[in-house]
Amino acid sequence: MCQPVAMCRWSVVQWWVKSNLRFCTSVGILYVLERLFLTNSIKSKGGSAARADHQVRIENYSWNAVDAYGKYLHQDNLDAEPEVLLELLQLASEYKDETGLQSLCASVLRRKVTNDNLCTCFKKCMKFKFFGLAADVLKQGLNLTNACEALNIAGDAVRKAVDDSEKTMVEHIRDTVMAFAILHAKVVVEDAKFADLQPEIAKQLLQKLASMNLLKT
Repeated sequence: MCQPVAMCRWSVVQWWVKSNLRFCTSVGILYVLERLFLTNSIKSKGGSAARADHQVRIENYSWNAVDAYGKYLHQDNLDAEPEVLLELLQLASEYKDETGLQSLCASVLRRKVTNDNLCTCFKKCMKFKFFGLAADVLKQGLNLTNACEALNIAGDAVRKAVDDSEKTMVEHIRDTVMAFAILHAKVVVEDAKFADLQPEIAKQLLQKLASMNLLKT
């Protein structure tokens, strides 16, 4: 099927969902992945194309995330903002997507992380338990302006860890941020955002600085 026709059919799907958005958001956005709209666009794990002759109800995700997912399936195109990419990662995990969407989202996200959106991305990575990706985004965007907020996010994740294995992983990530804060201790402690640190996190940071004789009496 030629691409212009494929794009036209996808536009029909977009038009229907947008025109029924109030209904869709009340019951969960309903995407009809049928032969009429998405012929040969859902790829099987082995790489061959397969037709979708059934309905898939995608719930609890924003319009932007579902729209990006549909374009990815139908046009083999993934161009989304970091927040949407993180939703797509969760969507791919929940619906057991086997097209390689998760690895592609992670790759694109790493390129799009900035100092400004680091904490938003980091927080969602920790919430969705994408701990490896959380560590990667820290390397891309952690700096002196967001270190205190990142410490708070890591501290929350440690408290919410459900078992020892998860706690070990998030403590390692917290220690990475803590090491960065210690390396730049003077700037971090004098930053106005230091006052927003959770008491337990601030205490741990100051204790580490004291143990290294980096605090002036």
